[in-house]
Amino acid sequence: MRAAWDPESHLETLVSDALSGSDEQVARIVSDTALLLACTGFPAESDRLAVAWAAHHTVPLPDVARHGLSHRAWAMLWNARDRRPDWAGAVPPLDIDAEERAHSKRLERDRPPPGDRETAEVAGIGMVRPGGTESGGGASIPALEALERLVSGAEPSGGRSRDSSALLAAELAAAGGRPDRALELLDSITADAVESGRLPDLRAMASCRNIAVLLVRGALADRLGVDADWGRRCAGELRAVLDTRSGGRPGSADTGPRELGWAELVDAVLAARSGPDLPVAAAPPAATAEQVRVCEARLGVRLPPDHREFLLTADGLPGDITFPELLGTGSLTTLSTVSIPDDLDVGPIRRAVPAGAVERVVRVSAPTGAAVLLLVPGTADGWQAWEFDPALGYTVHPTFRRLLESHLHLLRGIA
Repeated sequence: MRAAWDPESHLETLVSDALSGSDEQVARIVSDTALLLACTGFPAESDRLAVAWAAHHTVPLPDVARHGLSHRAWAMLWNARDRRPDWAGAVPPLDIDAEERAHSKRLERDRPPPGDRETAEVAGIGMVRPGGTESGGGASIPALEALERLVSGAEPSGGRSRDSSALLAAELAAAGGRPDRALELLDSITADAVESGRLPDLRAMASCRNIAVLLVRGALADRLGVDADWGRRCAGELRAVLDTRSGGRPGSADTGPRELGWAELVDAVLAARSGPDLPVAAAPPAATAEQVRVCEARLGVRLPPDHREFLLTADGLPGDITFPELLGTGSLTTLSTVSIPDDLDVGPIRRAVPAGAVERVVRVSAPTGAAVLLLVPGTADGWQAWEFDPALGYTVHPTFRRLLESHLHLLRGIA
């Protein structure tokens, strides 16, 4: 039996698959996630993810999905919001009334024919727009009652046909001024999907003109167990993945990832730390080659090449709430020179680093009373960068550069 759908597990899988998947898989993940955010009441986060996609790709998300309902679903969601976001400028507009009629026919086609007693009541069913005018004929209340009898047991449970009937009934209820009943039906569809370990058919839901209004108001959020924090993290982490895969440079996805230069990386970190009330800080001046040489002579070690390049770009870096201050050439120390007991307990570090390398471990962060950043030599791959926390242990990055990039991606994920 499959486990129920869980938002945290879903997010973890999304990020993992997006980091390691093919370009086609990433496109599908981003497209589906942007739609999920839009359908759970987080249109701003959906837009942020779509803008991040557009920064690296020329194909808009509705085209990326390669799904017959994609354009219709997005069009109905924008109609419900009373605006098309700027990122959708390249998407051709649709005739909302025509799409509404087409989707009504699609849902009717997907459900099985009613029994003899219901044929007369359901045969002429059509969508009802907010003004109360039916687009396809038939009496709305008898038709809705007939559909609900179908939903309540006349069809196989859990199948596409039952969902189509329930969705058609929900749309008719929403259009006929019965949003509470529409929400009950949507809740039932969603509950069945969640218990089966999947999401409901969001494109089919969003393609319903009146249901789309309920979706953008957050009708599914509680049932799926998602909130504003989850929406923000979801959009942020996938935006960070897109930056990672494209080297952090807009437009570079078409030509392959491009690694940021050191000056670009430092500037990107400082820019990511800024906000409406926090201006972008200036990077410290670069160290000179002589300053680096004197530092290495004092430490008795030759620093790894990427850390030397960093110092020759910025002689240290201010800290923030997620990252300690990076020391410049005049303040770097090795563990052999650390002697202040309440500053850093080197015992656990000495036990963790490779034998014979402990005295050459370079401390590259200022005292904080918590985590410390270290350059550790003598490993199979040369130098590594460690984040060492006395309470949580250590996290190993293959290089100092990867440590700084990890910090940048975290900043972009929580921006």
